[in-house]
Amino acid sequence: MKDTKSILILGGYGRTGMEIAKLLLRESRHNIVLAGRDLFKASRAAKRLNCKHSGERVTGVQVNVAFKKQLTSILEDYDLVIDSIPVTAFGGQIARAALDVGIDYVDLTTNKEKLLSLNGLDVEIQAEGLTFITNAGIVPGASFLMARYLFGFFDVLDAVTIGGLPGEETHSYRSVVGLIPTPGNSPFIFGDGSEVKKPIDSIFRRLRARWFRRLPRDCDGIPDHRQGLGIKATAKGVMNGREEQLRLTLEHKDPYRATAIATVPCVLELLDGSIKKPGVHMMGHVLDPERYMENLWDMGMAVSLQGLPDTWHEEYRANEIRLVDQVA
Repeated sequence: MKDTKSILILGGYGRTGMEIAKLLLRESRHNIVLAGRDLFKASRAAKRLNCKHSGERVTGVQVNVAFKKQLTSILEDYDLVIDSIPVTAFGGQIARAALDVGIDYVDLTTNKEKLLSLNGLDVEIQAEGLTFITNAGIVPGASFLMARYLFGFFDVLDAVTIGGLPGEETHSYRSVVGLIPTPGNSPFIFGDGSEVKKPIDSIFRRLRARWFRRLPRDCDGIPDHRQGLGIKATAKGVMNGREEQLRLTLEHKDPYRATAIATVPCVLELLDGSIKKPGVHMMGHVLDPERYMENLWDMGMAVSLQGLPDTWHEEYRANEIRLVDQVA
């Protein structure tokens, strides 16, 4: 496996695509290609990034994802494609093109039709030894990893609430691994329980989730994030024989930067082989939640954990004080 890869970012000169490119330039030695329908915008964005980083590691190309032949021809030159296009209509076509040319794939969009397309390609993707990772970014990727991170503290987890906009969806299932709502859609279930070692119906008796990016002040006790992003997961359950509650919060002043920070750890681990596994996978399933939270912190996300009891292991608290702002 070569150390330096070529990464094509679809929607590369958009706000999220640019933030992903900036982080990849800072955190890796990989070469970045910004792709979009306007060659002038792509080239200009690449030039701006090259001026701020040593070496000519960024280029711009023109591609219209609506034209499958053109898309397939472009993808042949790269090791990985990142789909950061906010429009989800072409998600299945992008995945098909990546499979046809034999490269790995990461997307940031949450869409049922796209998931159906990916699931339909799963057998072929496995046969080609490729790794396709979907639902990266904040929702449901980071949200689910927050839930998994909190789960690790409890002997029995009764409920996880991921908080935000007014109103909430509440559902009960006997085999819930992840229940995450998508903007404009009802919540849906994903996962097969392979990550869970304890009896599932004793862990997740109830899991409630709410999606948000911009919050009114004092909504569920979370500060004002009209100009940024904040997401809070609250977990309740049994820890060392006692009922406890923990609160994990992610915050950043720039929602586009936050989305990039939530995605890039997954991209880097895929490129270095850490999570290279043939088939289609949710980002929230393949990453280690503790390593992920540390990566978020290192890349500039404010990460805080509140409610850790005094009875918790002193060794953990000593080792993790750099990562979490523990408030009793």
